[in-house]
Amino acid sequence: MKTSTLMTGLPLPAPFMETFRDAMVRLDEAPLSPPIDLLATPDEIIAKVALPGVLPGSVEVRVGDDLVMIRGSSESEGKLATAEHFHSELSHGPFSRSFRLPTAVRAEGAIASLKDGLLTLALPRASEPSATVAKIPVS
Repeated sequence: MKTSTLMTGLPLPAPFMETFRDAMVRLDEAPLSPPIDLLATPDEIIAKVALPGVLPGSVEVRVGDDLVMIRGSSESEGKLATAEHFHSELSHGPFSRSFRLPTAVRAEGAIASLKDGLLTLALPRASEPSATVAKIPVS
């Protein structure tokens, strides 16, 4: 029986490795969901989203009432695409993330900036819910 090791150094049976490999392929086909931090000040809600290697033009941000929707794509470095990969944890491809905010916000006056792989959204609090969804430009 063919075996492999998975970071522990312990041999694993080939059927297990095939199942694990198939599961990873299925996960790779799904959009990535980047991690977020949410902070609140008296005047605004601040969301920080980890998007390493993503360019501002590759991100779309939409805000409506108490919902934020982020989607886009990150590309792998072209010169490394032909390299033989021994281990890969960096994610590339489409991503999307939607989340509810603790309070209603206004799209007017919202700011989205992407610097050093961190998307920062500053969303002014609203006293009344809004039924509209607006696209926020990312700088």
